Amino acid sequence: MAKPAKASVALPGPPTILVKDESCATCRHFLPLGGVTGLCRRFPPSINLMSPTPHGPAMSFPVVTASMLCGEYSPR
Repeated sequence: MAKPAKASVALPGPPTILVKDESCATCRHFLPLGGVTGLCRRFPPSINLMSPTPHGPAMSFPVVTASMLCGEYSPR
């Protein structure tokens, strides 16, 4: 007696990640720090309570990765 054929199920492949040219790496407000991180200088620095100075709270720009994207993108 022949074995019944197994039904084959097509499994989806790995997710496709769309890479856009519009990312922090190509934005005029991105200041690279080295590697894949940098500072977003789109807005003034904000108060950083985690790094106090002798004169009060420190001010800092947000640290972002080069692959991020926000709604404030501006090409170089």
